[in-house]
Formats: sequence, C-alpha cells, structure tokens
Amino acid sequence: MTAWSQSSNHQTASLTIPQVADGPKRLITTDDLIALRDIDSFSLSPDGKKFAVLIRQADPVANDYRTGWFIGSTDDGALTAAGDGGEARLTIGVTGRRGGEIAGSPSRWSADGQWIAYTVQRDGEVQLWRSSVDGKVQQQLTRNDADVRDFVWSEDGRTLLFTVGSTRASQRARDEQGRRDGFRLDEFQFYTEVIHRAAPERPVETDLTVWAVASNGHDERVADAAGKKQFEEGVRRGWSWGRDRSQPPKIEELGGSAAPPVVGKNGVLAWLARVDPSERGILPRLRLTASLRPDGSQPIACTADECTAQFFSKVWWSEDGRQVIFWREEGINLTDQGFYSWTPASGVVKPLWRVLGDRFKECELLGRRLICVRETRTQPAHIASIDTRAGRVSVLADFNPEFKNLRLPRIERFEWDAPPDTVGLGYPKRAFGYIVYPPDFDPKKKYPVIISPYMAHGFIRGDVGDEQPLLAYAANGFVVLDTGFPYPMGDIGAADSDTLFEKMHSAELGFPNMTMLLESTMRALDAAVARGWVDSSRVGMGGLSQGTFASLYALQKYDRLSAVSVSGPGWSQIEYYLITSHGLATMERAGISWKFPESVEYWRQVDLADHLDSIEAPILMHIADRESAGIMRLQRRLSDAKKAFEAFIFPDEYHEKWQPAHRYAIYNRNLDWYRFWLQDYEDPSGAKADQYRRWRALRDLQCLNPRSLRAYCADNDKE
Repeated sequence: MTAWSQSSNHQTASLTIPQVADGPKRLITTDDLIALRDIDSFSLSPDGKKFAVLIRQADPVANDYRTGWFIGSTDDGALTAAGDGGEARLTIGVTGRRGGEIAGSPSRWSADGQWIAYTVQRDGEVQLWRSSVDGKVQQQLTRNDADVRDFVWSEDGRTLLFTVGSTRASQRARDEQGRRDGFRLDEFQFYTEVIHRAAPERPVETDLTVWAVASNGHDERVADAAGKKQFEEGVRRGWSWGRDRSQPPKIEELGGSAAPPVVGKNGVLAWLARVDPSERGILPRLRLTASLRPDGSQPIACTADECTAQFFSKVWWSEDGRQVIFWREEGINLTDQGFYSWTPASGVVKPLWRVLGDRFKECELLGRRLICVRETRTQPAHIASIDTRAGRVSVLADFNPEFKNLRLPRIERFEWDAPPDTVGLGYPKRAFGYIVYPPDFDPKKKYPVIISPYMAHGFIRGDVGDEQPLLAYAANGFVVLDTGFPYPMGDIGAADSDTLFEKMHSAELGFPNMTMLLESTMRALDAAVARGWVDSSRVGMGGLSQGTFASLYALQKYDRLSAVSVSGPGWSQIEYYLITSHGLATMERAGISWKFPESVEYWRQVDLADHLDSIEAPILMHIADRESAGIMRLQRRLSDAKKAFEAFIFPDEYHEKWQPAHRYAIYNRNLDWYRFWLQDYEDPSGAKADQYRRWRALRDLQCLNPRSLRAYCADNDKE
C-alpha cells in the first residue's frame, strides 16, 4: 500500500500498512515493539459492510506518533486509507487529570454510510472532520474558537451537531493571568502540578454549548432549540459502550450499569438491572433483563449464572429479535472474555465463544459474526471475525504484517492458589499468569527470570505502562513470568469506594492490598522454581504503579531479587501531603473521599526508605517529572546509604509515559540493566560505554551489600 496524501495545506499522513512477503524468522527486538501499530478507534458502518479504524504508530526518532484513518471491508478486510488522524491525545480521567494513556477520537457514520466524522487535534486545537469511505476526500468541517467535545449526525445526514466549552483564547488568558498574578492554591489538585510547572490542570467543563455545522463544512453556528434537541436525541440514539477516552468518563458508566436499553426487531428491549440496589461499589452485580413488549412491561430476568456479571462489555439483539447476544468480562480479575446468547422466550443460554488471555477492546454484531478489535498473547491489535455458530475466529485485517516473520516465544498459562482472603474483601481464590519461554528453551538448564507483576492479558508487550519489553527479554535468554495479582472484586461491587480503600490499605489488617499483591507474586515465582529450571540467585522484577509497589515491597519483605526496575514512586508519607484540599474535594465529587493518613508510624511500615538494610538488589528508576517528588526521599536515603541505584527523570511525562523516545529509551535500558545484573552481559556498543562504567561502579557498591544474592566480586567479604 502506498502512502496516502491529502490535497490540503495540512501535514501529509505518512502512516502506511506495508505489504510484507514471507521471510526467514528472526527474534523480536525492542525496535519491533516500539514500531507496533495500535488501533485507537473502531466503528461499524450502518449496513455492516465496512468498518473504520484509527491507527497510531510511534516514531521514537521524531518523538511523535503517525496516525491515520482506514476504511476496511467486513468481507475480506481490504483497507482504504481515509486520512490523517492528527496529533495523538491523552486520556482524561474522572477528575480532569491526564494519566499518560493515548486516546483516539471515535468515528461516527453518516446514515447513508458514505462518510465518517471524527475529531482531529492539530496545532493544539480540536476540530471536527469528515472522510469519504473511498478515501478521496478528507475535509475539516469546523473552525471553532473552542475545542470540539462530542458530536452526532442529524438523522438526514445534512448536519452535524457538536458541543464545545470555553474558547481556547479564554483558557489561555486565564492561564496567563495566573502566571502574572499567581494561581490560588485551591486551583491545584495535587502539589505535583505546582512542582512540575506551577500551573493547574484545567478543570472539567460541564457547561457546554451545542453548535451545528452543515455536513459540507458550511454555516457553522450556535444551534437553536431544535438543534439542541437533535443533539440530545442523537447522543441517546448513538450511545456508545466504547467511550470516547479523550473526554472524562462517568463512574456510573463502568460495567454497563448506565447503558440504555437495547432495542431489537419489533421493539423488543434488553437492559442490565442491578441484582442488589444496595450495592454501592463502582462495579455492582448486574443481571441481563429483557421485555418482549416495546413498552418494557412484563420484564423477563435471565436466571442463568452467565447472565449475572459485574462487567458487561456489550449487549445486542439478534437480527430476528429472538435472542439477546451479550459479551461479558469473566474469570479471575475479569480478564477472560465470554460471548453468549440468551433466548428470553425459553430462558435458554448458550455459550458462543469463550477465551482466556485474549483481549477484545471493541466488538460489533454483524449477523452471525462478531467483528472485533482483538489482541492475543502473541498477536498485537487486529480486526477479527468470530463466527458465533461455528465458534471459529479469523483475522480480518492485520495492521502489523511484519510480525509474521518474527520468531515468537512459547507461552504457557499457569495458575496457583492465591493468598487467603483473611479480611473478606472478595479476593479470588486462584491467581494466574503466563510463562514466556526463551528460544530453544532447555528444561535441564537454569535460567534467569524476570517477573512482571501487574496485568496478564492481551498482547504481551510491556505490561501496564509499556516499559517492560517482555518479548525482548525472552528473546535474550530470560524466562518471563507475566503475572496478574488478585483484585478484591467482591467489595469492588458491593462496598463503597471509601470502605474498600480503607480496608485495602489498613495497617491493622496488615495492608491487604500490598500483602495480597506481593504474596501472590511470590507464589507464582515459587511455582516456577518448583519446575527446576529457575536460577533463584538471578531473579529480576519491575513495573509501573502496582508493579512498582510489589517490587519495592518485595525488597523490604524478602531476599529473593537480584535486580529491580521501577517506573514511579512506592508508598510513602508523601501520598498524604501531595493532594490539596481542592484535590480531595474533586475526588469526592468523583465518588472517592477516603484519604491516606498522615501518621509517620503508618507509613514507616511500608516505605522502603525506612528499611534500607533490607534491600538486597540494585534498583533502576525511570521517573516521570510529575511524580519525581514522590520518590525523592527514597532516592536521597539510598544515596546516603551508598546503595546501588540509578535514576532517570523524564520531562513532561505523566503516570504512564506517553512520549515514544522515552518509551524506547526505557525499553533498551531495562533490557541492558537486567542483562548486566542477571546475565553478566555488557553490550559492546561504544555509545553505551559510559552507562557500563557507571554500572560497574554500582556493582562495586553491591559487592558491599551483605544481603546480595550474588557474589559479584571475587574478593567480596560478606563477614
């Protein structure tokens, strides 16, 4: 496929899906992982013959993303380039803050199926665009002084209705006034905003104005009363289970509890009803319910176990209006996918498709087929077609054809008994993960192991935060344990957030969140060690967020690690001090009012900075500038105690690092770090000479550590 160019004054889209011939298999590298093409948006045309996708690919050299819209055929997957997708945007959380994840614009089809509309961010402004399905036209529709938030087509397809907040000029003026006069502290949610750039995140705007624009881009104007009504009706008519992640979510939308009834043939209805109205958690148990009458009377509740869940991803009616097709999250930690049919008239429930480990980001029902955005453990995001009758799945559109020439590792799912739920929070009894074997694995040998202790589902890439290149680790001779720690799913549904958080982080109850996470991870390691091919003196561990907590807490509680790489702060008293009173109030409005205690005694139990003598392994840190304050106490104390560690700070980053150059650098440094400490290997590249000079000096410090599992120096005196 050749590159697509738009005939306008805007930038040229350079994202392509190349034709790749079969070739000899080679091992995967960090270059392959960073260049993956992701699917950020998916929608099906009204007649089901086509789908639209927004594809994104990182470019670490330019430290930017290439984006592009494609129209695909649901018959054979043939793709047509439909235009540039603009600048990558970050997701916005419930409080209006960004976390570093990339969000893509939703695409919405005109009634005749000839156009898709979507938003594009370019030069810092978000406008409404459209593309023709043949890829010949990409047109900017709005030139509004404010960013476009949400949009719908009118039923006749002649107009698009959209919402905006305050103008960009007024926002800039407000920011500039604050820079000149100072910002009130109450404008900041977290002190990290003060430390990072001394400007608060802009608050979530709820007072929006409805505008209208002709479908050809003419006559942009504030909507009249009829237009506002059309917009509201369009939003209800086009309610999407796949939320626009560039806009703040609503807690009540999680799990499908706020989904409107699904209307089938002859007006039959299906909806999700709370099993117990008293449940106050964010994921209450829901039961599939239907009515064969258009007025919703005489509801029929599905009594089968499959019809009750905490997270329904989507619900449809079959074409004849007789069966309800539903997709739910199930299994340990709700990481497995199940598709079922229910016939309300007879009560019969049948499984259509169940799969462990795969991840479905979005699906639409098309006759007897499901068209889905899917990842497997060894295949990145693609469009899949699932035959619900035959139970067969096939790849409809592959956006990473280069992967077929990579030699990927063998992957094995394994389970173990989770730690006992002694505090009754609803933790599962079993935990699970995957063993990723190196090439030419020999069970008679002893292998170094790297543990990724956070989320084990979907494509094995870099775990949460995309910083641990797990497949590249395996390709370089490591056994990888990709594990998922237990979640208290029971109380997530039943208890209010404050009660749940208080129990999970209770010192009196033994810090269940930390303890369950760590002990489950160690049980996974024990299960691998029992197989006989683990070198217990060469175990690495690392990750982001909970992956950081587990790794640092392991250094405090066990002597089992020989190298650690973390992506942010661990638990410390700074958690109490970083949030402002305004931030607490903002979180309370979002449904969370519990806060961490200030007590030094409380934090001393879990803060690694107070347990330096327990540390047995060198630590590598990749820290976002916005989170650097949270780990400075540990860093200073490690330095004073002459412990082996190295830290890097990344500018303009969030909880998850979004810049391609940063992710690529972290990929490569993590791989070098683990190879240095666990394989005694140094990359001979001259560009890395200074890196290894520093690390050899750290190794000299590690020689002095009496808890070190490995005797790195011949003259190491442990007495």
